[in-house]
Amino acid sequence: MIKGRLAAFSSKASAGTTTRFDEARMMSEYSQFNVYKPNVQKYEDFISRYEKFPEAEKQVAYIRERLNALKKTQEGSNKIDFATGRRFRALHEAAEKESRETVGCGIFGLGCPDPLVFPEYQDGFHIKHYRRVKVNANRSSWTETGVKLDFNDVVVLGASGEVKTCNRCSNPGMQSLKNNWLLAFRIGDEEKPRQIRRFQAKGTLYTAQVGARAIGELQFLVRDWRNYPPPSSWYKDNAGSFLVDVFVFEAKHEAAFKAFREALMRANPEDEHVKASLGR
Repeated sequence: MIKGRLAAFSSKASAGTTTRFDEARMMSEYSQFNVYKPNVQKYEDFISRYEKFPEAEKQVAYIRERLNALKKTQEGSNKIDFATGRRFRALHEAAEKESRETVGCGIFGLGCPDPLVFPEYQDGFHIKHYRRVKVNANRSSWTETGVKLDFNDVVVLGASGEVKTCNRCSNPGMQSLKNNWLLAFRIGDEEKPRQIRRFQAKGTLYTAQVGARAIGELQFLVRDWRNYPPPSSWYKDNAGSFLVDVFVFEAKHEAAFKAFREALMRANPEDEHVKASLGR
């Protein structure tokens, strides 16, 4: 009985420490704002952590002022001229039209979820391309996406799925993009395939962002080779696929792309890729 009471007391005490004001930690976080240039999310995180503590009233008030100033600056930078607005609308409509089918799913699209539903265009939106692509592990040729890239375009990827590569490999079982070398890409007719080096896990989804350093069509291939190009026979014993959402925007219009992407997520709350990227 005594042990039970002690355990309960210990549990309550440990729970209480998570809400206790830690001035040293607060001041350490606060001082970092004068060293780095935080984004809106970091400002909001600080405010939400410490606004309930009277001891942090001064610091929270100052950070809230900086947050409001940053938002006003971003709102100003999002304003575009009439000609740019017309071009953005045309790009949006073209991307919506070309994205209606999932690439690599065959005539009937069996086993493939539909692409994301586009929100209606609004001023301040920017998207150059969007495609949902199925990359099959047993396909030895490149999967062409139809996405044409220019220098300084930014490609954002959200991918899921598992593949099994050759039985000769060191890990012959089903593997996810935790092993990021499995999904190769190229732009145009590049002779040397590229590797996506910075996949980040978000639930069942893996995300990455790469800059286009060539001009041409974006293509994907499940990697199953030691020397490129691999013989097609190496792909006969492969299985599974990756489902990849491809977003492309112009680097200088990142804020306008983020506004579009947030609206896209709101328009597709039941899509598994969206749920994973939102942490739902």
